[in-house]
Amino acid sequence: MKKNNIIKLAGMAIVLFAIFGVITSPAIASPNANTEDKSPYVRMHVINKSQFDFTIAIFGKKDYKLKLSPRSDKSVIVERGTYSFVMHACNATETGTINLNLFRNVIVPVCGGSALNKRKNPHNFDTTQYIKSIRMRVKNKTHEKITVYIRNKKRNYWATVEPKQWASLLVFREQYVYSFVACGKLQSGYYKARANQPLYLTCKNK
Repeated sequence: MKKNNIIKLAGMAIVLFAIFGVITSPAIASPNANTEDKSPYVRMHVINKSQFDFTIAIFGKKDYKLKLSPRSDKSVIVERGTYSFVMHACNATETGTINLNLFRNVIVPVCGGSALNKRKNPHNFDTTQYIKSIRMRVKNKTHEKITVYIRNKKRNYWATVEPKQWASLLVFREQYVYSFVACGKLQSGYYKARANQPLYLTCKNK
């Protein structure tokens, strides 16, 4: 074998040995390899799908406040942490806490609706867990025009309903006392507001 060929083969062997050694040698970890680059800030995105203004104020390391018009959205960057909040939606004000150690989508559904299908995502925050409003339907089963007054200790509503017609009100899932005048007498009773449970106005003395 020629001398030049021997030198070439020896050189190739050295190169292959060097490559094999790099591949099989244990990796030397960088001092920051296992350190997560975690920002101290996180985004809170508010989506107001309702027909009313929505306001939320959060209180923690710092205080933040957002006000949204109907069917709009807005974001704010906050410091990570757990915050207490006051929110006003669908003509009601409620308080609670919200975990903002991860980014959150605060979802405000149409008043009387819910975002149940969104709750499985840990980043979603459904305001109807606090603002429990429903669309209540009232049926006037008499032959008179009726104005019904619906109330409890916290809230009161009224509606005027034509004979044999329906009316709807945005109320909360609570128990109420209702009263109206029909058939020459004061009619009254109790009503527990639930979805798909109308209030029927009748003359009980007949």
